[in-house]
Amino acid sequence: MTQVVRITRSNPLTVTALVAVVLVSFVHPALGLFVLILSHIACCHTALCSSSGSKELLESGNKGNPASMQFIPKYGFSADENNSHSPNSTRSFAETQLEIFHHRHGLLILHLLAALMFVPSLVAWIQYKFSCSQRIGTGQSFPWFLDSALCIGVVLHGICDSKPEFNFFWFPVPGIPGWEIRLSFAYFLAGFFSYLCALALAPYRGFYAMAAIGVISFAFRIIQTRNRKKGEACRNGRSRHSHRH
Repeated sequence: MTQVVRITRSNPLTVTALVAVVLVSFVHPALGLFVLILSHIACCHTALCSSSGSKELLESGNKGNPASMQFIPKYGFSADENNSHSPNSTRSFAETQLEIFHHRHGLLILHLLAALMFVPSLVAWIQYKFSCSQRIGTGQSFPWFLDSALCIGVVLHGICDSKPEFNFFWFPVPGIPGWEIRLSFAYFLAGFFSYLCALALAPYRGFYAMAAIGVISFAFRIIQTRNRKKGEACRNGRSRHSHRH
């Protein structure tokens, strides 16, 4: 049990993704999306509390209570430029947490609207389960493949874009020097497609754009991880070569 708790604390996004994908694939898509929404709510609460706590500690430190400044966390600063008693590092941490809150709050609203589209289907599924509960062998049914595939894409969108800095992935276009593709361009195309779907009175097609963004974000994460591993391998090879000489 302690091992499970330790794994959950160290990899909350991975656990959330696994639970959501299992519910989406084998139970009902709405339940998996609700798990994703709960993850957004927990992250929003944590980020907002961290931002408010940092600001309160900063204000109390400025009013003549320097002992409280030692509890302020550092974020992204080197020791020679800023230390734990620097107000600039505190402001940066508070602003970063506030930015994370706004980012996850936007994802929360977007995925809540997506989950609400499945509420009628969820109600019908619950009624079907209750009506078939007394008949053996007829109560087991799996979600439609299209619904599951779209919701898995939405789950990937919520997991792979869980932090604001994840939206700035880019990779160069092969064969065209100086050209690069950023994730913001995919967001632009998805927004334009959703706008056209709204004009056509088919808002449910926005699911396709959201799922596509999730798949693209997942692909960008894989590319970034591979590039990072290649860069680390090249650095290690160069350092070993220099040590030999």
